[in-house]
Amino acid sequence: EARIGAAAPSRWTDGIGIGIVLKPSKDALSSHMDAFGNFEGFTCELLPEHWMLGYDGIRARIRGHIRYLTVAEMPLGRWKPSELRHGDVVGLLVTPDGHMLLFVNEELTIFAQHCAGLEATWKRQVHAALDLDGCIKTVRFLETNAAVPGKVLAAHGKFRDGEFLLRQLDEQQ
Repeated sequence: EARIGAAAPSRWTDGIGIGIVLKPSKDALSSHMDAFGNFEGFTCELLPEHWMLGYDGIRARIRGHIRYLTVAEMPLGRWKPSELRHGDVVGLLVTPDGHMLLFVNEELTIFAQHCAGLEATWKRQVHAALDLDGCIKTVRFLETNAAVPGKVLAAHGKFRDGEFLLRQLDEQQ
């Protein structure tokens, strides 16, 4: 989870990119490095193994590909990261079966299902990734000791219950 610090809504229409990445090899990064050893660019441009949500709110960026989110994946309608304000908390829950759930102030905002290749990362070391894009100027990662808020767990549990019922129906047919 990350708490929004400074935001300048008039600065840009995008807001923030949030997701996970696998650590790339040094060779993979060398082409993006400047003469001083620094990098500049978005996670989805620099790191090949990325799973990111946010930016303009209607697309997921997954391993070099753009995927438009469906209406069903945006339960509150189109999310506009540029509307984030100081103090808002953005969180991401990644499931072992390859889903990404994005929460804003504990409300399920995006539920990107079946993100290509994400299920294969479950037993690998992943890293949080955050792009300050557009109007968001600062954030602070929250130290929650991996405790997931109750409303977030309830939203995920509701989805899991639905999956279970669908499997039971498939087995009966």
